[in-house]
Amino acid sequence: MRHYYLISLLLIIFSAPSYSGQIYKCERPDGSKSFSNQPCGGKAIDQTDQLTSNTSTSELTSAALQGKWLITMVGDMDMSSMDLGEDIWQFSGNQWTAISSGRALSPEPFSLDGNIIDTSGIKIKVLEFTGSRMKVDTMGIIQTLEKR
Repeated sequence: MRHYYLISLLLIIFSAPSYSGQIYKCERPDGSKSFSNQPCGGKAIDQTDQLTSNTSTSELTSAALQGKWLITMVGDMDMSSMDLGEDIWQFSGNQWTAISSGRALSPEPFSLDGNIIDTSGIKIKVLEFTGSRMKVDTMGIIQTLEKR
């Protein structure tokens, strides 16, 4: 049953029309940061334009993307706290594959244009990239991934 939830989520993400909107970086009461497409309950620390201009994506190259990337956060949701199995993005050569609980979707060609990963029409905006961690905006959904 848990696989159906995740597969449904992936289908929604990859079949939804692309939209761009504001992304809010908020501070939680415990001092941690969260990202949302909704205004913060308190005050927004900054928005997408400020976020992308203050973070580095200079190390972002097709070569740096190669390998497996574990999705650790989706929005404010810590994926390790959910018993859904691992969700992975795999970059191999010029192919990108989404793997959900061990089930791979069909590989898609990808290209990189600045901080945009283009996977057959789905444009993924890389907000932060360190070589071992990246934060992306996939059609309005903020995800954090860590390299395996």
